[in-house]
Amino acid sequence: MSKIGQVIKGKRLELGLTTKEVAKRVGVSDATISRWENGEINSMRLPLAWKLSQALHCSIFELIPDYNGIESRVKIPIVGRVVCGMPMFAEQNIEGEIYIDEKQAWGTVFGLKIVGKSMEPKLEEGDCIIVRMQEDVDDGDIAVVMINGDEATCKQVHKTKQGIMLTAFNQDVYPPTFYSNEDIRNLPVRIVGKVIELRRSI
Repeated sequence: MSKIGQVIKGKRLELGLTTKEVAKRVGVSDATISRWENGEINSMRLPLAWKLSQALHCSIFELIPDYNGIESRVKIPIVGRVVCGMPMFAEQNIEGEIYIDEKQAWGTVFGLKIVGKSMEPKLEEGDCIIVRMQEDVDDGDIAVVMINGDEATCKQVHKTKQGIMLTAFNQDVYPPTFYSNEDIRNLPVRIVGKVIELRRSI
């Protein structure tokens, strides 16, 4: 069994998942998962590695250990798009790759493109934000938030005992939206990750 195969099998067993359950989440056959675990397949394409890392709740770098840039940089995928303004369906296709400092590459980190003007002037349309997947953020952090299970938006998060307020920087056009604790449970509203860096092309 290869090292990657050991990681895949170990993570799967930690989560109590069968190979069939993992295969369904990734979109491959049960046999493919078994061949990855047994070392019969020693490599995988980036889109599959990304889906597998999500299914196993691990870093993509654990599955592609040699997927590094030069010096102290590593590549991460740019995944789908996030709308700043009104939430829209989050596309889970990989649109490209970007380098980040390896010191930031712990956990699962990915890039997302900004669409819309609600976070101007801090985040502009076309910017790429670097996001670290985590289920919670501190009050005042900028985060990617999923609403209704499949709609993504990028906003500043303000916490209260009654719920959370998602705030845009361009409040003249996009007023804050409050979600009660009941809304958070029922819609649901889920924090996907924290924005840790902004990349902007001149």
